[in-house]
Amino acid sequence: MTKEEKALDYFNQFRECKFSSLQKPFTGADSGMGFILVYMYHHIKEVSQKELAEKMNVSKARITSLIKKMEERGLVNRKTSMEDERVNIISLTDKGNEFGEKMVQYSLKIVMRLIDEIGTDEIDRFITTLFKIKDVLVDVTPCCNEEV
Repeated sequence: MTKEEKALDYFNQFRECKFSSLQKPFTGADSGMGFILVYMYHHIKEVSQKELAEKMNVSKARITSLIKKMEERGLVNRKTSMEDERVNIISLTDKGNEFGEKMVQYSLKIVMRLIDEIGTDEIDRFITTLFKIKDVLVDVTPCCNEEV
């Protein structure tokens, strides 16, 4: 098999491994909500929408949409910063803290199962390889600079 054929084979295997098809741990949780809940529960109690957008590497519009949905579901509160009225500060409600705790426990349960099923050596190798792949991809020149 040539290098190009092997590359095409890997490409197809990557596509077939559809992680997005995995069932969501909490029904009704939009993509990104879980990250926000776990991040705020585990690391920080109040954060600006701008900081969340930077941490998640998504647009401010995406964060605004997520926060609005989370606010409607009673998971977060949004208030204007006293120092700068243009800044919205997000904090978890009691319900948000409860879901954050559940998501942390759920995540730990998954990782502990991975340790049991796969073992720490293989997981360590996978993580090392994953970071190597990320480093290579960061250095790859974008394909198509023109708009389609």
